[in-house]
Amino acid sequence: MASLNAGTLWRSFATKLALLVPVLVIQENADPQMQRDLEAYMDRLVPDGDPIYRHTAEGPDDMAAHVKGALTQTHLQIPVMRETPALGTWQGIYLFEHRTRPRPREVVLHLTGTP
Repeated sequence: MASLNAGTLWRSFATKLALLVPVLVIQENADPQMQRDLEAYMDRLVPDGDPIYRHTAEGPDDMAAHVKGALTQTHLQIPVMRETPALGTWQGIYLFEHRTRPRPREVVLHLTGTP
């Protein structure tokens, strides 16, 4: 999981994310063990290469990534105050990648409201 702090997300709002398999999540940002635990839980819940999967065209992590994507969010609403994401003290925004190989990803932001 890649961490995006609030300042990074706001400054990079012009980039995009093709949200088919990776997702954006808001989670605890104080302890890096949280990221490892969340990934370990998802891997236990939906293991790569499970023999029940028939869709494996892109490798053993293909269908598992689709299932994990279905169990997580396909969009994320982030309140913004004074040009900064309004997150809790211990919250961070993460790109939660469900594939095992790194891929280029882009984030698409749709901002609404008044300046």
